[in-house]
Amino acid sequence: MNEHDLHEIERYYQSLSTLIRLHGAEHMGRQYVVVRLARMEVTGPLDYSDLQRILGRVPDLRSWWDSWSREARDAEALARRLAGKGDPISAGDLFHRASACYHWGAYLARFDSDERAEGKSHRVRCYREAVDMWSERIEPFVVPYRDTQLPGYLHLARGDEPAPCVIMVDGADSVKEEYHNWARQFVRRGMSVLTLDGPGQGEMLGRLPMRPEAWEEPMGAAVDALAESGRVDADRIGIWGSSMGGFLVLRAAAFEPRLRAAVSSGGFYDFRDFRFWAVTTQLNVMEDLGVDSLSEARDYIEERCSLEGVVDRISVPYLVIHGARDELVSIPEAKQMAAGPTGEFVNFEDGLHTGTNHNATLVPLMCDWMARKLADA
Repeated sequence: MNEHDLHEIERYYQSLSTLIRLHGAEHMGRQYVVVRLARMEVTGPLDYSDLQRILGRVPDLRSWWDSWSREARDAEALARRLAGKGDPISAGDLFHRASACYHWGAYLARFDSDERAEGKSHRVRCYREAVDMWSERIEPFVVPYRDTQLPGYLHLARGDEPAPCVIMVDGADSVKEEYHNWARQFVRRGMSVLTLDGPGQGEMLGRLPMRPEAWEEPMGAAVDALAESGRVDADRIGIWGSSMGGFLVLRAAAFEPRLRAAVSSGGFYDFRDFRFWAVTTQLNVMEDLGVDSLSEARDYIEERCSLEGVVDRISVPYLVIHGARDELVSIPEAKQMAAGPTGEFVNFEDGLHTGTNHNATLVPLMCDWMARKLADA
């Protein structure tokens, strides 16, 4: 990290802390400015009252981790008491809650801080403890890739026969544990789901760099592992991704022929405005790519990450979902993503990035669409 980057990052953190002091973290969340309030509510086990309480204890950026980790520790302590009393379902729900709070606590912790590393570690541990407590059919699942393994969870559909399966792909700052609620919506519709941390994501951050321009390679390995497991219908595998994951899944669908359908929610065609994004988001991408500076990340994205000539290669059905109020992706860019011969486009007129403020419509749209396409595959 060079001096220019460090100065830019420090200036950004100071500005963000000032915004929180002036407007409050909850107000920023309602406006979807840095604090992704709608995403926090719909993807995890937290309701609006929880978020009001947690964000109400955040007078400035320094307090962000303290408030979230306090909530996480309280949930984890109660989970252990309930587990000791023989109440595994309730205990599992509280471990899930703790995992989500650790995740969001790390979300705006300084990128080089001990708190951020601590939050990531506790997120993984608490979610695993939740899975161990629940009676749902969720199993740890690993994908052999190169000389390592990509960690994930296989959420199995009901029934004894192998079901169609959806691979869920993280974005730049999301993780496999975050997608639990949406995974269960696919399962309710008769599909199994693989939530997975790919290269440069979640547990793989710092261990194996992301290569967006070759995302079909780890996804091909995931299809191999699913087929070899015998747990899913390997002829009916779809792929779903959100935000940067929405870019990655279309790249994979173009070059991995065994993927039978794809959904991109809030994805990108060519990241044309990347250098103007919030510095924290650029930092996440820098870490995902495993490069050493913001300028390297910007150059990498601009030179190698485009769907030009890619969407025309997609031969399976794919759906692009966009929100007109998305501050990262314009409507013209989103429409370019859907311009392939098999693409479909849905735009929420007042939708935010990835459409999380339309969850009641978003869930049936993406899940029912995927169920129909895989049934026809």
